[in-house]
Amino acid sequence: MTASPTEGRERPVPDSWLDTYTRAAHRAAKLPKGWIGYLFEAVKGQGVMVTGRVVTQAISRGPNKGEPNFRTADPATERKVFVSNKAAEAQRRRDTRPVSVPPSGGKA
Repeated sequence: MTASPTEGRERPVPDSWLDTYTRAAHRAAKLPKGWIGYLFEAVKGQGVMVTGRVVTQAISRGPNKGEPNFRTADPATERKVFVSNKAAEAQRRRDTRPVSVPPSGGKA
């Protein structure tokens, strides 16, 4: 019996818009590793103000098991970062770009 090409591989889980804004905030400002946005406030017509902290522990039980535990996050690492609509759209394009396509000008 032969294994199918997708057997044993997980399908990629699409990220939420929260993850997109968190990654865009990391690009906009020098943030420590593990910094995750938890409060997203719209700035009318301009973008989103992302507030986050460094999270080192995950929730260990219950329906949210494995999710970041912001109750144990370090308050000293809290930062607010503005992410413009333009920066968020650029991050969305980077996230959806096919991985297997070689960069322009390169030989296949």
